[in-house]
Amino acid sequence: MSDLFIVLAIGALIGLILFIFGKYVELANSYYKRKKSKDDPGEKKPQKQNGPPSKTYCPLCDSALTPGVNLFSKVYRPLTSEIDDDQRCTIQGCPFCYSKDGEKKKRRSCPVCGRSVPMNGSLVAKMTMQKSGRRHVHIIGCTECHKKK
Repeated sequence: MSDLFIVLAIGALIGLILFIFGKYVELANSYYKRKKSKDDPGEKKPQKQNGPPSKTYCPLCDSALTPGVNLFSKVYRPLTSEIDDDQRCTIQGCPFCYSKDGEKKKRRSCPVCGRSVPMNGSLVAKMTMQKSGRRHVHIIGCTECHKKK
């Protein structure tokens, strides 16, 4: 009788070990699949057409902008309306890094040259309309990069 009990106990122990090992392998596979999808730049999540991007960031302070939080910017007339549909624009910042009264909030740096952008400075950019109807902004530099000598 005791031999039968030992054999059943060993069988149950082996079954438990196999069950735990299977759960471990399943967990490890899901972890590596998730990590691979985050690291793989070629595999992007599909965005809604003509919809806003999933997340938008301030180009000066890199703060995440939630829906309804906008950048302070100025868009000027097209440079040459017949040849080019680019519009010149300046970006002052977001509510987290720019205040009209000059109060220092977050560090503001140029994504092109890396220098600090003062509160009275801005980013110089060109804005174009894509065929899908969305706006695309190409940052050329900041007022510190493009100072007249």
